Amino acid sequence: MNRPEPGTSASAQNRYFGPQGLLRARLPQFAVRREQAALAHAVSEALGRRHTLVAEAGTGVGKTFAYLIPLLTSGRKAIVSTASRTLQDQLFQRDIPRLLQILGQTARVVRLKGRANYLCPYRLETAKVDARFNRAEDWQVLREVRRFAATTEEGDLADCSELPENSPVIPWVTSTGENCLGNTCPKIAGCFVVKARNAAWQADLVIVNHHLFCADLALLQGTEQSILPDLDTIVIDEAHGFIATASQAFSDSISSQQVTVLARDILATGLRLAPDGAAWAELSAALEQTAMVFRSQFADLSVGKWDWARLLADKGDGLGDSVAVFTQGLAPARNALQVNRERHPEFERLSVRVEALIERLTMFTDQQQQADSADMPAKVFWLERTRFGVSLHAAPLDLAEPLTATFQKPDRSWIFLSATLAAEQGDASDPEKAFGYFNRRLGLKPGRCLLLGSPFDFQKQALLVLPEDLPDPKAPDLVVRLLSMPGIDALFETIPGGIMILCTSLRAVSLAAAHVRAHPGQFLSSRRLLVQGEAARGALLDSFRSHGRGLLIGSASFWEGVDVPGLALSMVMIDKLPFAPPDDPVMQARMKQARQQGEDPFRSIQCPEALLLLKQGIGRLIRSEADKGVLLVGDRRLYQTGYGKSMLSGLPSFAQARSMRESIAVAGQLFGSPVPTQ
Repeated sequence: MNRPEPGTSASAQNRYFGPQGLLRARLPQFAVRREQAALAHAVSEALGRRHTLVAEAGTGVGKTFAYLIPLLTSGRKAIVSTASRTLQDQLFQRDIPRLLQILGQTARVVRLKGRANYLCPYRLETAKVDARFNRAEDWQVLREVRRFAATTEEGDLADCSELPENSPVIPWVTSTGENCLGNTCPKIAGCFVVKARNAAWQADLVIVNHHLFCADLALLQGTEQSILPDLDTIVIDEAHGFIATASQAFSDSISSQQVTVLARDILATGLRLAPDGAAWAELSAALEQTAMVFRSQFADLSVGKWDWARLLADKGDGLGDSVAVFTQGLAPARNALQVNRERHPEFERLSVRVEALIERLTMFTDQQQQADSADMPAKVFWLERTRFGVSLHAAPLDLAEPLTATFQKPDRSWIFLSATLAAEQGDASDPEKAFGYFNRRLGLKPGRCLLLGSPFDFQKQALLVLPEDLPDPKAPDLVVRLLSMPGIDALFETIPGGIMILCTSLRAVSLAAAHVRAHPGQFLSSRRLLVQGEAARGALLDSFRSHGRGLLIGSASFWEGVDVPGLALSMVMIDKLPFAPPDDPVMQARMKQARQQGEDPFRSIQCPEALLLLKQGIGRLIRSEADKGVLLVGDRRLYQTGYGKSMLSGLPSFAQARSMRESIAVAGQLFGSPVPTQ
């Protein structure tokens, strides 16, 4: 890496971020922000002293440049993990090349994704025989992928424009950890995954996403080899989503769909490589039947998550019998694969998959002996029933336990950054308290905590609407009652741009969409209705941005990672405080543990979780100094309860309106819009 001399002092950071600094000189639109310089100084300090930094930098601080410049000028090889592939692409294609040019540097930068993003030459070859599609267009897509394979150097399927998102072709032309043949693969020399990982080990800067990074952390807990290079500098950007991703990576699951896919793979592999090895069609059909029987045994359960201990109490030995039947159903396939194991590496991988499924099922069988124990288990077990099948899950109760040793290795710099990390009462003078919840969840002992507010003037740029006559937040049709409030249509009419309604459940999304469609004159006279589930998330957001006066109704996936600056998003309406569902098994187990430890689980767990998500939702509104917006939170607990007032104090300091009439007048002034006649 070609680099200038690093510096950790405030004056050194002023060289880049100050009024006469390099960024101001090279980027005419660059705005000098003291918060950005302070964050860059803290990052440089963490790199120099090799300690852990946990920092919240409010929207508009410019945290990406604040950590990238110290990183690029430090001479340290590093890993940067961010929340999504979209943000990976932004860093790799835009931000880092731009900064390297400004700094006059060169560096080997690699963007590494999970294996499901790369074309597998071996799987592409076997797809000629194995693939099964019902539509002619899918066969055409497979032919386009073959053409792409002949020209691509990286094998990144995102570069194959003819391959639709979520195409059924993708599983046939990519590998998974379960079916990858590893070093025994006959196409190993041309493996794009191996090529990408080798490049990462040689790079100065490796850009990954949280899913890949956490999967690698989970590998390190076992006996498998690490995917990522063992570097001493790691930046976790968008760290608010890291906990959920890490919990998923350290969890085990088994589903009826997995067994159905296994049956399909056994049939295809057996017929292609050893047609005389077993009655593959009968084995596959029996395995699919096993999955169907397992599903049917839980047909009496409603869709949702069911705590395993509760199921044991209700079903008794019958639950254990259900799992035993599932395990027994895997036995014939297990025996046939063992017999043919030496004939080809694919049989070896299939055999390993079956053994892994049986091992996971055994975990759930063993839970019957632990269910009556007063001690808290290391993992939380539950069953989930969906419209498509049944799955069993086991997640760690205490995520800090498997991670603490990793985060506390000596001579390492860990940097956790986000616009929303502070989940407890605290301020810039006491950031350790503000970050207490986040640090405890991951087992962190930071060398420094830093809480930086947004440079935006929320008092002038945004209005928070909290009407005094809000309906009961526990009403099952709350969102309909909110959309039926006197004056809500006049407020919507005052908004010149797009409106986003963020709901806390999919049911609320459906209710809101139905109400809006039933009253088009009130809500859709000049707006385009966009509803989650009626198109892909990306397509909905593209339409919302381009239309300029969209009305987008969405749930969880729209609360974060959505960036719509300008008038295209002029108002956000949130139906209620986003507390986790009370029947979530992991949340229930954590709350039980908190009670055993003498804590109030509502205050110590549920409120911090809800505040973090609420801040994410609110963060969609104001994205630049020029943005203006209205926020309506339809939950009176925010101003009527002590915990609500505490949450309110943790939000940006918006101007407030306590009646619909006042909010219409202030919104009109904010946007310079005429006030509608009521």
